[in-house]
Amino acid sequence: MTDIEVQESYTDHDGGEFSAVNVRVVATWAAPTFVENLAIDPAGAIFVSLYSHNRVDRYDPATGAAAPFADLPAPPVGLAFDADGSLWATGGTFRQGPGYIWKIGPDRSVQHWTDLPDAVFMNGCTLHPNGHTLLACESLTGRILAIDLREPGRWSAWLTDERLKLRASAHRDQPDRSIVITRIGRS
Repeated sequence: MTDIEVQESYTDHDGGEFSAVNVRVVATWAAPTFVENLAIDPAGAIFVSLYSHNRVDRYDPATGAAAPFADLPAPPVGLAFDADGSLWATGGTFRQGPGYIWKIGPDRSVQHWTDLPDAVFMNGCTLHPNGHTLLACESLTGRILAIDLREPGRWSAWLTDERLKLRASAHRDQPDRSIVITRIGRS
């Protein structure tokens, strides 16, 4: 574990409210590991997608140990838990396709859920407030895909917008259960 010195100011800051926080590194992976995304289960364990290793690892904050949790047939990207404790993963090889959705059970079992034939840049995902839809970003085409968690293979475009192209990701961590879509890069 490594403590990181916190900057008191940041020259590229937009001038709004800035509050530095103390941070520490709790887990590392050897280079050139591509660590992509994370999700936290109700018990506080942190699940990390390792794009470079076609794997999801689990970090246990109680022990400080990180260990492989599930191997996947293609690189994972986005991660999200449902109310039943299943971990949902988006993935696929960037710019090659197809995209995939997998359901990973608490017992580490991996179920192939959906092929997304024209999805070549899968990104982050989140559970819709209805509890039975996974929203997954496909960043190259600027779409948020709605994956039906009740029926394998069933999905549709939930939102399509040119502004989402290339670097969009979705997450839901707002107290009011709203969904936040972020975009990194030039407008």
